[in-house]
Amino acid sequence: MRKRRTFVYRFYLNSKTENDSLLSPFINQVCNEFKGKTIFIGDFNVNDINWRNYTSTSNSSSSLNLIKAIRDNFLTQHIDSPTRARGADTPHILDLVLSNNPFVEKIIHHSRIGRSDHVCLEIICDFHVDKIEQVNRFDYSKGDYDNLRKFLSEDWSTVLNPEIN
Repeated sequence: MRKRRTFVYRFYLNSKTENDSLLSPFINQVCNEFKGKTIFIGDFNVNDINWRNYTSTSNSSSSLNLIKAIRDNFLTQHIDSPTRARGADTPHILDLVLSNNPFVEKIIHHSRIGRSDHVCLEIICDFHVDKIEQVNRFDYSKGDYDNLRKFLSEDWSTVLNPEIN
């Protein structure tokens, strides 16, 4: 039976340099090495991506690299309304939920907590687990090794070739 695992990672990258140098390579590495259900969640800090058509409004390298990583790894971005708003600033989608499987069923935007300018997201996923089969395993510590040695010490040429006797 092949084991299935789920990989969840929460992001917060606070600088363009981190986005450029760390984000896309990390997503590519995880998607290449991990073959289970994968979900990336967090504040990706990219406000110049139009998520309806996966394009960058500023053509910044960090945004273009992120879009490329998402497309190359067949990920879906599930957030479709702004997750951050401060004062008179234009609200943006900064908090993302990326997955490689259709197990994200619903995302509910809740109000902010405390002084945060980000909404709280409730992410409902279907991590259905197939019936786990019980596997019988031998307890080698209870083996009768003295009798096994005795059995194996037979003259196997006579046992396997009865015509010789």
